[in-house]
Parts: sequence; structure tokens; C-alpha cells
Amino acid sequence: HTVDLSVLQRAAGDGRNWEASDTREDNKYTYFVSVCGKLARNGDAAVCAEGAAACQTMPADATFTPKTIGRGVATLTAVEGTVELRYGGDPEAPKCHSTFERSTRVIFTCRPGTLGHPVFLYEADDCEYVFEWQ
Repeated sequence: HTVDLSVLQRAAGDGRNWEASDTREDNKYTYFVSVCGKLARNGDAAVCAEGAAACQTMPADATFTPKTIGRGVATLTAVEGTVELRYGGDPEAPKCHSTFERSTRVIFTCRPGTLGHPVFLYEADDCEYVFEWQ
């Protein structure tokens, strides 16, 4: 099988990013997620690190340091009827819980007729941020 996610790619130069709100804590976090590329660093995502493919921000708190939660080349795998996109962590970034590099997993399922968008599901104990494309 072939999976083509190119329709979900947003060129860094077009100024658009996929965005998801946190479902915890009154949506205080906002996430920016790229599909197979780097984030466009503008608008609310301008605070994200250069080269980040996924980023956690807190727009209501100017003292919050944005977290790179994924960078590098995405890996795609098929898992039980879904496709998962994963970004590894940033070895240069501060560790999560003093131990883990933050990483991102996006779970795609077929939803004919719509491009969908990322929805934050949860943050795992090992600092993996999990989204479902709905």
C-alpha cells in the first residue's frame, strides 16, 4: 500500500501551520504540528524553535518557554489499520522530567471527503505527545 500525505503538507513559506488545542487544563496549551516538514515560524508559531516540526506553546503566558516536541525527518508506519507519523525529540532541548526527549506521534485514519486536522489526545509518561488526525 502507498500512503501519500502530501496534501497535508504546508510549505514553510506559505505561513500556515496545523494547530491543535490541548484538551486538558482549559486549553492552556496550543500545539503546532507539521506533516513531513518544518513549521512555518510566524504568527503564534514564531516562538517555536528553528527546525521544529511540532511545538507546544502557551499563548496566555508570555513567560512560558515553547517546547520543541518533535524535529527531524518524520517516520511513517502502518499500525493496525492506521498510519502513524512520528517525530523524534530534540537532543539539544532540555529533557522532559529530566530524562526524556519530547517526541510526537500523529495517528491517521481514513476519513473520506475531508482533510481533517490534528486533535491533541494526550501526553504519555515518556513525554510523547499524541495526536489523532480527525
